[in-house]
Amino acid sequence: MAGIQILKTAVSLTVTVPLELLRREMGEPVLAIGPGLANEIDKYVHNHKLGYYPALDYFLQNKALDPDLLAAAEQVAAMVIQMAKRKIQIRLREPFSNVQFNNIQSLSMTLPRVRPSDTGALALLSKHYSPNRIRMTVTTSSIEKAGINTQDYEKLVAHKMKRWLEPEFEEVELNEYHQINSDT
Repeated sequence: MAGIQILKTAVSLTVTVPLELLRREMGEPVLAIGPGLANEIDKYVHNHKLGYYPALDYFLQNKALDPDLLAAAEQVAAMVIQMAKRKIQIRLREPFSNVQFNNIQSLSMTLPRVRPSDTGALALLSKHYSPNRIRMTVTTSSIEKAGINTQDYEKLVAHKMKRWLEPEFEEVELNEYHQINSDT
């Protein structure tokens, strides 16, 4: 069909699921995961004189922490990822013709950006290990008129995505966005 094109845009974003929603959906114990992990990891790091806080994978591989706490953290992170995907899929169904997910990761499983010597390290670590922050790449497709300015369109997609997702999440952070291709 002449005069239209399918525009695909990839948006890397981080969403924060409200802890209150997690409490309602999964129960009160989910709120203790971040602080529990932070306390255990902080003790381990100080006892072993590490100059950094490792990612959870380190503790999984070395069996260095309570396996039940680590298993709970992994399970909750997986459930939060599914919850976030479902909410994003539902919210973006209307403004975009297609929505796909790539590179989904719970930030609780990544290397913390806090050092043991940082002021307020334990509070920052607790926030990091709380399973409510998810980073992902979302690829959207839209049918648009041919000849649209793609740079402006990328910004429009990012703005539209943020506007549609903000009511569902505590925070929506757009890390980067770019057009993938254009089909006529």
